[in-house]
Amino acid sequence: MTGIDLATEGTEKKEDVSRFSLASALSASSAVKITAAALQRPAWAEALTKPVNIGSLVVLRVAFGLLMFAGMVRFMARGWVTELYIQPQFHFTKTEATASGSG
Repeated sequence: MTGIDLATEGTEKKEDVSRFSLASALSASSAVKITAAALQRPAWAEALTKPVNIGSLVVLRVAFGLLMFAGMVRFMARGWVTELYIQPQFHFTKTEATASGSG
């Protein structure tokens, strides 16, 4: 005897129990299919969350760092740091008018 037979023994006819179980199983499985279809992520979301190799990020960061380093050396070698940032007489500093919030 199965668990259903033991649980329903003497209370209902066996045919009614099996029909009821089959009907409830079919309705439950169709509800699960609808729910699963509704919860699927779009293809672009799947592509964004897919694991990728980190090598390309390492190459990008090293290349960017070398480019920034070359730019810094170029600025210092040509004297642009002193010319553009240290020697100018006018610097954009906070004045009393802007410090008090009136302008």
